[in-house]
This record gives sequence, structure tokens and C-alpha cells, in this order.
Amino acid sequence: MVGSATHYEAVVHNASERELSSLDGTWTIDGKPSVVRLPTIAPGETARVPLAATFQEPGVHHVEFELPADDLPGDNRRWRVTNALEQVNILLVDGEPSSEPLAGEVDFLALAMAIGAGDTDAFRVQVVTDSQWATLGGGQPDLIVLANVGGLARDQVERLERQVAAGAGLMIFPGEQIDPTSYAQLLYRDGEGLLPALPETNIDEEFSGLVLEGGSPGPLDVLAQLKPAVLERIKVRRFLQVRGEQDHPEVRVLARWNNADASPAALEKSFGRGRVLFWTITADKLWSDWPTEPSYVLAMREAASGIARGDAETRVFTSGEPLKVNLAEGEQVGTPPPTVEVPGADKPQPLRVEDSSEKTSVGNGVRAVPPPDQPAPNQPDDRRRPQTLVYNDTRRAGLYRLLWNIVPTGSRNELVAVDPDRRESPLARIADDQLRGLWGGFQPEIIHAVSASDTPIAVRGQEIWRTLAMTMLGLLVVESCFATWTGRQR
Repeated sequence: MVGSATHYEAVVHNASERELSSLDGTWTIDGKPSVVRLPTIAPGETARVPLAATFQEPGVHHVEFELPADDLPGDNRRWRVTNALEQVNILLVDGEPSSEPLAGEVDFLALAMAIGAGDTDAFRVQVVTDSQWATLGGGQPDLIVLANVGGLARDQVERLERQVAAGAGLMIFPGEQIDPTSYAQLLYRDGEGLLPALPETNIDEEFSGLVLEGGSPGPLDVLAQLKPAVLERIKVRRFLQVRGEQDHPEVRVLARWNNADASPAALEKSFGRGRVLFWTITADKLWSDWPTEPSYVLAMREAASGIARGDAETRVFTSGEPLKVNLAEGEQVGTPPPTVEVPGADKPQPLRVEDSSEKTSVGNGVRAVPPPDQPAPNQPDDRRRPQTLVYNDTRRAGLYRLLWNIVPTGSRNELVAVDPDRRESPLARIADDQLRGLWGGFQPEIIHAVSASDTPIAVRGQEIWRTLAMTMLGLLVVESCFATWTGRQR
């Protein structure tokens, strides 16, 4: 979001045999560098360095983090590209609406999204009932919130899965209308569905307090800045018991309730390009008094910003991986041919254009595209086939900018980051058997330049120059004898 801090994390591993201390990294935001002091890292240990950037203008921005020089400089830099948004489109689905003030399932949520210090327009909120949502067509919300929505149909679940997999965020609150068995069958699906854990039953238990889990940065990290007493006074009367949160690698518990079992309060799951945040209490004050606390406003706003649709992952590639940018349906590339600015290259390189529907190459550059109202003669009208821009030579890590024209709207560009391949960073020696396996049927003799043995390499191996020298000397002797013999015959 424009004006809000965007959080990053650099994971730095010390692969050397000495302690690393008093080292500075370089954190660059849109070309403006600053110095970041690295923590002391013991040999073989890993440190996590928190980084942040606040973008004041909407649009695409890029950041870079660089470590001090070492023996392997190629893996000392990482890049990220972020699209800062002015507004997040949020769809609140109310499973139990009410005409009374703050009596509906999403009323407190809608109020929380509308409260802010100078950024009241950051969230564009649309509230619908579950029946209206079932027939709602069009639109691509950045975040969908289901609050006590029961009786989900299979086609609704499939639509949700497609939206989240494409990048939309999803927040789910339980309620009295929720059937845990139905949610388990439709939304959990043995861990393959949207829910991060298996819902079991509603538990009536009174306690106070919310405890944040540590670990990687998450959408609730801002709550850690509050005094512990603020979260300790959250009173809970009922919650949804879940299990199986440890069974999936893409699931993590963000917060737990301060009860005897430390029951999960908020769980997050990555699903395709999107993220799901599952609360185990209602969004209203039926199960707890949290919606009446100021921390509720902070938590809901930060959670919405944290899991809403983002495109950071789609803008990150690995060195050697082809760059692919999918164009919107109906868009066709025009002239001049599309190009890409490559790090270290003197001039832009040509892009390849593919018809995504057929996965067939159109070649370097593009074919001529007729005007929108005139198909090419004797050619099928394929103007609506989705197209993909492709560039294969990504040997250099860094920022790549793709440039192309769309008929008839004009020029477009896309900035993506290419990181070094992590597999190139480990410096452990390959085993002899693995090295021989890379040669196929040829089995070479492997001689180690550095060995615990005192036997010289020359003794263990045979230098070919000696053989060649002896061969040449023998040929000279034979030639001299042959010349002498031939002369005597004359």
C-alpha cells in the first residue's frame, strides 16, 4: 500500500569457518542505497535481517539487498519488484446480516476498514449477503472475507479456489451457521483445499489473551508492537477447535489463544499465488469482545493488507528460468517487435511471442496483427487467443524490463527480478561417485589436487607430455637411422 511500510526479510547464511561480525549490507530502494548493519553470524548459522520500504507513489518499485564481497560474489545480491497500490478492493460476504447497527456479521469489519489516520480511502469495501454473493458476477476483488457463511455450494468453492490460486486473498470467520463437517469436506479436503486446518467443533470456554507466534514475517506482526497487556485483555467465550495444522508445509499458525491447550487463533495457508487467513472466532462480538477493542481494528486492517492480492511472486524468477509474461485475454502485441532490457547488455534483446492457447511459438519478434475489426485474409480469427511474452536467456541475475506495444492501446512495460540459482551457492565438494556419474559411460580417473596423502599427483597419475616427448625422440632416432641407411644404398 502507498504510504505503508512494505516488509522484506533477507536470509543470510554463513558458510565459512569463521564468525562474521561488524559487516554492513546495502539496502537499495528505487536506486537509493542505505547501509544496514548485519548481525553477528556464527559459522554454519543463518541470520534473518528485517528490511522495510515505504513507497510514496503508486506503481512498480524495485528494491535490492547486497552483502559484502566474499569468495562467491555471484550470490551476494537479491532483487524484488513491488507494485504499490493506492486502494485494496475488499468483498465482505455477510452470512447473517442484520438491520440493527453493528449486529451483522461483518459490521465491525466494515467499520475497521473505514477507520484510519489519513488513509480512509485505502480500502474500497463492498458488503453483500451470502445469497447476493452466490449470484454476483464479474469483478476481481483483492480480498474476499467470508463471515459465518454456511451452505456453500461446490461451484462456489471451485470459484473461490480459482480466485485465490490466481492471487486473491481470502479471510474466513466461523459462526453459528457453520457446519464443521461440511466445511471439512468442501474447504479442507484432506489438506488440499483452502482451509489451513480441519474444523472439528465449537468449544465453550472462557479465557483471556492472544499470543503471537514467532517466525517469518506475517500479516499480524504489527500486533507485536503493542504492549502485552493490550492483547491479554481480549476475552473469548467460544472458539472453533481445529487440528491438522502441522500436516501441510504451506500452513503456519500466526497466533494462539491463551488457554490451557494454546488453541490456534489465526492460521495462514498459501494456496497457489494467494493466501488464506482463517480465524477461529466470529468477526462480530458473539464469541468474543475483541471487536470492541482498538487492537481489533489494527489487526484486521494489517491482516487485510498482508494477504490481499499481490504480484510480488509473479515478478520473481530464477536465473536460467525462462521469463514468461501472460497478456490479458484479447490483448494482441503490435509493432515494433517487443524487446527486453537485460542486465549488462548493450542493447535490448528481442522477445518471443507465443499463443498461450496453443503453446506454439510465433517466432522472434511478432507477426503482423490486423486492425481489431478486420481479420487477416484466409486466416482464422485468433485475435482473442491469450498471448505470452517469452525470453529464455536469463543467465544474468538482476532486473529485466520487458517492453511491448498492444494494438491499439499503446505501449506497455513490465519489470521483473531474476535471482541467482540457490543451488549454485553451496560450496561442498561433489562426491567422486557423483562426479563419475556425470560422465555417462566414460569412467575417468579422479585425482584430487588437495589430498591428505603425501603422495605427489605425478606419482599417482601419468603426465602425457613425457610420453609424447619420448615418442618424438624415438621418431627422430628412427628417421636418422633411416636416412643413414638410405645414403649408404646410393
